Amino acid sequence: PISDAQIEALPDGKEYLVQWFERARFEYHPENQAPYDVLFGLLGSEVDTFRSPPKPTAVPKPTAVPNPILSAAKLNKRRGAMPQGYWSTSFLGLQLSAGSVTYIRNIRYSDAANGHKYVVLSVSLQNLRERYDDETYINPFNFTLIDLEGRSYNHVADMYSLDNYLSHTTIYPGYQAGGQIAFEIPVNTAPAQLLYEYNLYYPPVTLELRTEPHR
Repeated sequence: PISDAQIEALPDGKEYLVQWFERARFEYHPENQAPYDVLFGLLGSEVDTFRSPPKPTAVPKPTAVPNPILSAAKLNKRRGAMPQGYWSTSFLGLQLSAGSVTYIRNIRYSDAANGHKYVVLSVSLQNLRERYDDETYINPFNFTLIDLEGRSYNHVADMYSLDNYLSHTTIYPGYQAGGQIAFEIPVNTAPAQLLYEYNLYYPPVTLELRTEPHR
């Protein structure tokens, strides 16, 4: 104890016999039956009642990221031919890369429809996660191509005639897999984004193809 037993008026306006200790205040409440006639004081409630409310935590505003999309002139140029290089992005422990983008009119014995062309990409997916059981899957059905006009395309079955076509496989942490995937798009457009949707509960991994590629 740091005080003798003494009479004090408490915040409820009544006087009690109290004694202070380093970590508590004992109060004698004769209106209660033992063992509830000696209680701890409600120090936390008293302090909270009279203290000033905490200042709100300042939330920093996000720094604006400049839009990396190319000018209209460069985008229009891509309608005829994609530049050489590769693109890469990471999201939730997955690194998606694509490159060697080419336009062709036919794949083996299949021709693109009138007014269309095949766009072939070499893609790879690397699992950067650390848990040994946190594997992911790569499958052509999980990919979607978005063109400059915002239209979406699924892969074409003709891609399985490619020499190094992308096949379904499991990718364990620390490993990667990939191959070629093909889409059929109109001749007057070009790829803008490549989406990889591996989990319905998370947004897809989005690879921007409208930016300057790495060389």
